[in-house]
Amino acid sequence: MAAEPTETMRKYERNCTAELFVRSLAPTGAHPQQERVLDRIEALQQEGQIASASVTVWGNGIAPESATARTETGQVILETVAEFTRWASRNDRSFPSAFDERERTSMIDGDHRTMIPFPTMCLAIRDGDELQCVAPCSGDGLTHSVHDCLNELGVDEQESSVHDWESGRNGRG
Repeated sequence: MAAEPTETMRKYERNCTAELFVRSLAPTGAHPQQERVLDRIEALQQEGQIASASVTVWGNGIAPESATARTETGQVILETVAEFTRWASRNDRSFPSAFDERERTSMIDGDHRTMIPFPTMCLAIRDGDELQCVAPCSGDGLTHSVHDCLNELGVDEQESSVHDWESGRNGRG
């Protein structure tokens, strides 16, 4: 007879993963916050709240028509941004200061370029292959921070109040 699964085993069965994206040239004061988030992700992984985690370091944005965007790495970044914006659209969420195309004027040559800005820090949570949350995001008059998202991972799903984890499975996503 098989043993009853432990609480840690049940958490891993959910196959929850965390993907952290951090800006390499983040504003002054952001690095300690990034370090705290990395420490929290590591602790959640050790506690069995998440099965795996990854960190991607990127710049402050990408110009979709640039030579950089045509590289393999650039294509992965653009696909990630597109996935995040599709998730936000399906779940009535927005990214207040990131991921939407904006016109920028280069200080070097004065050229106008379309840029997609990145947040200082962004967290994507997946359950298996399904994107569950991208933070920071706004919706329903609230802003959901990276810390909110991590706090959500540390509590029982029935006690959850920060995110509607089921929204992606109930016709909204």
